[in-house]
Amino acid sequence: MHLSHQFFVRLRRLLGAGALTLVTLALVACGGGGGDGGGDTPPASGATPDDPAAVTRLQWVGAAPLFTASGQQHALQVQALDAQGRVLNVPVSWQSSAPGVVNVAPPASGRTGVAATLTAQSTSGSAVLTATVGSRSLSAVALVVAAAPGTVVLSDAQVSGEPVASAATLAAGRLKLGSTYTVTLQAGVAAPAVGSLVLGQGSKAIAGEVVAVNGQVLTLAMVPLKRLLPHFQLKLDLPLQAGPPRTKVKASHHQRALAAGAGEGRVQPQVRAQAETEFSVAGFACTAEGAAGGIELAKNERQVLGLDTLRYQLDWSEQRQTLRLMGQPGVAFELEPTAKIAFTGKVDCKLELGEVPIPIPPTVGLFVGAGFPVGVGFTLEGALPVNAVALNLKGQVQVDVVLGFDCKPECVSLNRITPTGSVTPTLTAPEFTANRLELSGQVYVWANFEGGARFASTLQFDAIEGQAGLKFATTLASEHTQAKDAASGTDYKLSFEASVAPTEALGDFAAQVGLVLDQLKFETSVPLGRSPTAGFQIDKRSFKALDDVSFQLNLATDEVNFPLLGYNVQGVRVYRKTTANDGSYVLTLVGEQAASPGQTQFTIPWLATVDSGPTISFVAFVQTKLLSGQRWQLGVPLQTTAATPAAQVTQRYVEIETQSGFPVVKQRQESQGLDAAPLVKTITATRGDSFGAAASTVDQVSALEGSLAGRIECSTPAEPTAGGVKTYYSALVDITVERETTLTVDADLRVAVGANYAVGAEVRVTAHAGGRIATLLSGGAQGLSSSVAVGPTALVLPPGVYRLDMYLLRGFCNPGVSGSAALRMNYRITP
Repeated sequence: MHLSHQFFVRLRRLLGAGALTLVTLALVACGGGGGDGGGDTPPASGATPDDPAAVTRLQWVGAAPLFTASGQQHALQVQALDAQGRVLNVPVSWQSSAPGVVNVAPPASGRTGVAATLTAQSTSGSAVLTATVGSRSLSAVALVVAAAPGTVVLSDAQVSGEPVASAATLAAGRLKLGSTYTVTLQAGVAAPAVGSLVLGQGSKAIAGEVVAVNGQVLTLAMVPLKRLLPHFQLKLDLPLQAGPPRTKVKASHHQRALAAGAGEGRVQPQVRAQAETEFSVAGFACTAEGAAGGIELAKNERQVLGLDTLRYQLDWSEQRQTLRLMGQPGVAFELEPTAKIAFTGKVDCKLELGEVPIPIPPTVGLFVGAGFPVGVGFTLEGALPVNAVALNLKGQVQVDVVLGFDCKPECVSLNRITPTGSVTPTLTAPEFTANRLELSGQVYVWANFEGGARFASTLQFDAIEGQAGLKFATTLASEHTQAKDAASGTDYKLSFEASVAPTEALGDFAAQVGLVLDQLKFETSVPLGRSPTAGFQIDKRSFKALDDVSFQLNLATDEVNFPLLGYNVQGVRVYRKTTANDGSYVLTLVGEQAASPGQTQFTIPWLATVDSGPTISFVAFVQTKLLSGQRWQLGVPLQTTAATPAAQVTQRYVEIETQSGFPVVKQRQESQGLDAAPLVKTITATRGDSFGAAASTVDQVSALEGSLAGRIECSTPAEPTAGGVKTYYSALVDITVERETTLTVDADLRVAVGANYAVGAEVRVTAHAGGRIATLLSGGAQGLSSSVAVGPTALVLPPGVYRLDMYLLRGFCNPGVSGSAALRMNYRITP
């Protein structure tokens, strides 16, 4: 009996599998686009129906035959079509690669409108039949092989309609060993007995054991290939020709294989976690997973590449079983999926570029491969909190793909897929300030190893799926969002993504041909380019208002270039981020710098407008040529600490008198910090009281303003051990520099003495760790009235500890000699 059309469509969907990605959720295999090449449309203007030059494509009418005995005959016709899909009647030549196995007798007319006659000349073997029209040719394989004894061989003429899967097969989702389907015989054709083996030799893929007979309706169960054709062997290397895409492609309701059990040749399904929604967009059949909304395809341009490179290789015997599908299909494209509503999830859309049948007898194809469909797809995935997000993907993707296995006897995978090409992404997103957008888009070329019967669509299945393409992924947030939350860092990257994976149906395919196929999975990801990253530094973490501050950004040299674009940087910016007690914050632009070609290092100066502190930090952003409307945060925010004085200054005043060999020391000290304003001081001393006629008169340090001066007298005999009475006045200024400061000093010494009187004086600067930096004044006079002056002298002091040292020394004198000396020093410390 026959099922309804709706039931047939449901059957096609449940038995098909066309998804290509490695993700755990199933996707949609889809067709359409480019036309199906059918119909009797009128020829193009100027076309000649019998002109071979007008032929753009050849296709078979019928299928390559399966002969089970010598002498059997089969009719095979080739059809020629022009660019508009019109069937042309043009001269054709025929050839058999092995006339001793299968001979071909061209039609008497020598034209494409009449079938050639094929005749089996041997009991086993194969021949490649080639039809040539002008510069185009098309090949198919005729096979001669003995069927198992007692097998009933059916021709197309003996069968009514197509095979129809049983309800149990529909529930299982595909055809596998033990699955049942029905075949209806034409009236008058004797039905074989239950238990008989049945084999189709025409265009209808029929193979199995009769398990029930109801009038002219046979119920067949699938059995292994070896039981039907115990001596099957075939060795082929054939070019494949793609036909137009199928107008309707089965939806991929199969579930992805996770792993094959050791030695079992079986794969386990992965349970889908989210519901799927199917829809179509501009000829693409799409699947939405999760809470994904609708999309539209604002641009949909594509040009098929490399379909003439596809090949099928088969080497099948008792000793070795090798199956290999290969080629370099590709597509040049510009696609622009646009989200019509906000969504979270994934949308995957696929389009078949060409139906690529494997030109072997359909019944044999049921076991060793029936087709090699190829196509293009794109994905849009992420969390889009706003609608109207568009990702334009323009470029070219081509893949070098091999699908298959090699068993001798242990099976190994031959699967690989290597993409080449380039893509330029352009993201269009509405303005937003608080949301974070995650988005990835991929354009890929897919190719499947398809089992089952090409001319019985209910029996088709995908055993191995491969896809490869260019994937662009971005996390996008506003500058405020990035600055507020370090976890919302924004970036983008481009990569080649490739995968080959078995479907759940592969285990069943392997069982049908008697193989144990374990892991045939392959996947790879190759980074091509990404948004720049950088080291972000500040020259001082503590500063006061009006301090000079500098920011340094060093971009990673291997990230400043992007495929197709070259140097990808437009400029950098630095913001000051101020956080309030309530958690709110403000971004204030500190400075920016445009990029020069090839530049990787950026320095941005800033005259501080505020004091540093724990509520002040800085963030840096880079703007790139790709997605130029957005800026990407570089590194983590730079934190600052509470401002400290530029310098800490400690002044000590010391006077030492040596009398009768005993020192007498007097000292005074004060400290203060230096912030933004300069510190200006003058070291001073005033006249003190006399110790008496037997002693030196010593001036006391009693004030900070004025001059370090004193009247120095010598009224006692010189002490033999000391050469006289010594008096030492010293002023020490200790300076701890936190940030670079400038020390400016001027000084002068005035001396008035009598004979045999000496005085010395010095002003010097030393560093705690580096010794003397400068001697600013050194001098004195002996028995003369004299003066020495220096300055102003400026010294730049980097962070460190320093001492400004000034002293006045009365060296010796003779009794009765008196004199005076005055030493003055001014210093200024400027941050």
